[in-house]
Amino acid sequence: MLKKWLRVLNAELYYQLTISKKAILSSLIKFKKRKLSKHMSRQERISSLLKTEISRLLHQKINDSRIGFISIVDVKISKDNAHAWVYYSQIGSDEDKERTKKGLSSATKFLHAELSKLIRYMALPKLHFRFDDSLEKGSDLIQKINQL
Repeated sequence: MLKKWLRVLNAELYYQLTISKKAILSSLIKFKKRKLSKHMSRQERISSLLKTEISRLLHQKINDSRIGFISIVDVKISKDNAHAWVYYSQIGSDEDKERTKKGLSSATKFLHAELSKLIRYMALPKLHFRFDDSLEKGSDLIQKINQL
């Protein structure tokens, strides 16, 4: 009798655990979907896509010697999606940064054309490249802290 009762109890516990696992998994999936849809607006998704694709194109398709090793830090899009400001970072001298700026401005039309081939579902914003000096400011701040 005791064994039978234990089997029933174990079966009930197993059933409850199985239901609990399924409920937890489904609620996690729902939470992730809500979190992604709530916190990522259309502009943020477009910005993320542009950042990835511009970075890839710069490193794979553009062979301009003026453009040094740069990293795309951020892409900000205007509210009307007409303009996109691409913030890039580069370590080097002021001459290197100036050459990179000129190289990027000459590559803008090519990048826009390549992006329009890749991203067909929307009108692409006009690209504007801006140097982001936050990396340099951060390293200067760290040096000042270390000197104290």
